[in-house]
Formats: sequence, C-alpha cells, structure tokens
Amino acid sequence: MDSFTTRPNLDDVDLNSVSSLELGAAHGKLSYLHPRAVSLVSTARLDFDSYLLITKNKISVNTANLPLFAEEATTTITLYDITFRTPKILKDGNACPATVCANLSYDSVAKTLSFTVSGFSTYEVVEGYVAPEPPQPPTGSPSTSSGPSSSSGGRTRPHTGTLTPTVPQNPTINCPTGYSCAAQTQATITYAFTRSLSLGSTGPDVKALQQILNAKGFTVSTAGPGSRGNETLYFGPATQSAVIRFQISKGITPAVGFFGNQTIAALTVQSTPTVSSSSQTPSQSFTRNLSLGSTGPDVKALQQILNAKGFTVSTAGPGSRGNETLYFGPATQSAVIRFQISKGITPAVGFFGPITRGRVGE
Repeated sequence: MDSFTTRPNLDDVDLNSVSSLELGAAHGKLSYLHPRAVSLVSTARLDFDSYLLITKNKISVNTANLPLFAEEATTTITLYDITFRTPKILKDGNACPATVCANLSYDSVAKTLSFTVSGFSTYEVVEGYVAPEPPQPPTGSPSTSSGPSSSSGGRTRPHTGTLTPTVPQNPTINCPTGYSCAAQTQATITYAFTRSLSLGSTGPDVKALQQILNAKGFTVSTAGPGSRGNETLYFGPATQSAVIRFQISKGITPAVGFFGNQTIAALTVQSTPTVSSSSQTPSQSFTRNLSLGSTGPDVKALQQILNAKGFTVSTAGPGSRGNETLYFGPATQSAVIRFQISKGITPAVGFFGPITRGRVGE
C-alpha cells in the first residue's frame, strides 16, 4: 500500500477478519464497510497499489484482482480539488443513477465531493452544467416583434422543445358534495423532452419539468426556488422528490427520481393539469376517520378531492373522475397512500385519520 497516504497499519489488523478499510491518496480516498468480516490473506487481495487507482477526478478498481470490492458492501468515495460548477458522476462512462451513486455531498468551498456506492468499477466526476439556451417564442404564438421572422423559403420553422401554454376558456371542475369550488385559470403545459434528466441536470427542460410537476400537483417547492412561478433550471433534490412522487402515483418502478423514457411518456400523455387544491374551499369538514371498507357520502367526497388533486383513484369506471363511489376500497386506499407520501405523513398506510384529514384541505 505504498502509494496511499492514508492506509491501515497491517501489523495491527487481523487479516482474517476485516470489516472496514480506508485508503487515501492526494486526489481522494475511499472508506469501505462490509456487512460482515472478510479475509484479506491472499496476495492478490492485498495488491492495492496495482489495482486501486485514485487519480484526478477519478477512482478505479480492478475487481477481478481485488474481489473484496466486488462483494456486497458500502463504499464512501471522497474526491478532492473538484472545481466543477455542477459535478456529475459517471460510472464506466455513463451517468451514474441515484440507485447506485447515493448520498451525494458537494462542498464547493472545500472543493470536496463525496458519495456512496455499492459495487465497484470506475467512477469519474465531470462538469454537468449545461448553459441554458436563449428563450424562444412559444410554438404557434403570433410574433409581437417587428424584427426578422424565423422563416425560410416561405415556411415557418417550428420551435421544438419550447413551453406552449394555452388557457382553457371554460374549465370544468368536478366539485365534491358539500364543497364550494372556484374556477381558476389553468395553463396546459406541453414540452418536447429530448433527453433524460437526473439529479444535477440543468437547462430549460428542467424548468419545464418543474412547471409541469407543479401544475399536476406534484409540488417541487411550496415557496422560493422551485415553487409555482419560481421554477429554476436546476434539477436538485426537491425536483427529484417531486418526480419520485409522480412515479409512485403512476406505478413506475423503480421510483428513484430518474426522469427517463418511461416517466417522460407518462408525464406527457396527458398535458392538461388537474384542478389545483387551492381551488377547493371546504364548507364542511370530515367528521370521522375513514379506512378500507368504509362507506358513505364522505367517502365519495374524499375520492372526488383525491381525483381533483391528481391522486387518481381510478382512471376509468368506478372511482374515476365523475364516477366516484360511496365505497372505500383498495383503489381509494392506494390514492390516500400516495397523498400521504406527498405530504410526508407517516405511516403512509392509507388510513384517513386526523392528520390526513387536516392536510387534505390544503
């Protein structure tokens, strides 16, 4: 281990029973923690100098010759002197998903990046910042500028990948019995997503994603950056959390906040957002707890509110919008669970008790 400045004293270690190991060099270190003690008695396992390389912004392990790192364990990687604006982690040359590279922490002042991995290969940090493109006019909107038009040969070039808001003239609101509902102006937001997005992504498509999530009721933030009207170009933990809640509502697995092809398709299949919760003003409150098997008009009111907020009870038939029922079945329980998860209510088991009742009118 001569190439490492941080290393254990092997004279003080029982090589037949090792559960943790820390090795570091000028550009970074790794802290290895195995759920059970393993043996390091073979020569090949101890040749860390040849098969564990920590270089600038990069760490690589040859697991064929260091099988210790191929076993099930948790390793925390820390890299020094990271100067990127938005660090992006690659695994074997591809973006590392949040299920593999977790607990990301970046100190831009100390220029230190750390994250945990399970399983090993090659991890590298690159610049993930993408400069935003200049804004373009919405597709199909008439130009109010007297400047040159974007046409060629008499044909107008379409602007792809831009936000296209339209305002319905007479929005229809399915108002639960006992509630007073006021129509609000809602925008239909469409966007042609052309790439996957994940933690650390930046660009106008991230802002469009936040706007759509907020419009659909999967709130990125209740105030400040990411809130409705204050969407940003940065895909941070709050955006990831909103995507996870959307994925759970659509049954997309794994629900880890990675905005890939399956989630893109589910998000854009219906671009008209549901009526926001703020458009419903309760004139009466729920007076009892509800759970699996409950029946009554308050169950129907609950289904109507859940559907209106985007926590769909059913997409068709009984329980769907306009076809709510008096019965609290598994579909209603599932919708309540998704609502509880979105509000951070624990345990999220679908029991409509005092805490959930207090939050459903928000």
